[in-house]
Amino acid sequence: MEAPCRCNADNPMLILGLDTALGSCSVALWQDGEVLARRARLMERGHAEALFPMLAEVLAEAGKAFTDLARVGVTLGPGSFTGIRIGLAAARGIALASGIPALGVTSLKAIARAATREAGARDIFVALDTGRPEIFLQVFGPDLSERSPIEAVPPADVPARVAVGRVLIAGNARDRLDLSAGNSGIEFAAHAVLPDAADVAALVAGLPEHGDAPLTPLYIHPPYAKLPGKGAT
Repeated sequence: MEAPCRCNADNPMLILGLDTALGSCSVALWQDGEVLARRARLMERGHAEALFPMLAEVLAEAGKAFTDLARVGVTLGPGSFTGIRIGLAAARGIALASGIPALGVTSLKAIARAATREAGARDIFVALDTGRPEIFLQVFGPDLSERSPIEAVPPADVPARVAVGRVLIAGNARDRLDLSAGNSGIEFAAHAVLPDAADVAALVAGLPEHGDAPLTPLYIHPPYAKLPGKGAT
């Protein structure tokens, strides 16, 4: 059974966005195309301790309560194992307590949405560094259509992927890419480096509502973890 949508023409959806997947922690309240309040902090660890104080701050700034929320959105990954789990646990808990849907978007799509402000008519290549030998790569059109699946790609293979046309590269993998001898039409996004909760919330606003659909973390590779008596998963 789907949770009721707390919105109408006179009271558009109030959406809470969360991101803890990579090297930042961000929280935003979004309503009808406007960011009502937002907090963001660069951090490699400590997301669990930072998230709920930031959440309390944005609710207080906007004069809102959990009961006003219509949806909560969160990044599913790719990202760090712990960071993804922190965000998903928080989103599930808020959704359960508030009786609202919790919906997810990928880290790459959240970054791509931010990059559309700079892309114009160009395709957007989102390249993410999550601390693995490969980077995660996905191509989006300027309308956020997915031009490719998410792939784990060696950095040395990226120049061949962007050899033709004018493109914008977003994401946090810039320092791992050597594109000096490649396509002269390449530009790096100035601001679309990490996911932002405001973009997460805006994307979630356009998703179908499935209040009882589970949030599933997105791991392109199996997470590095060991179970008692078992091999690596």
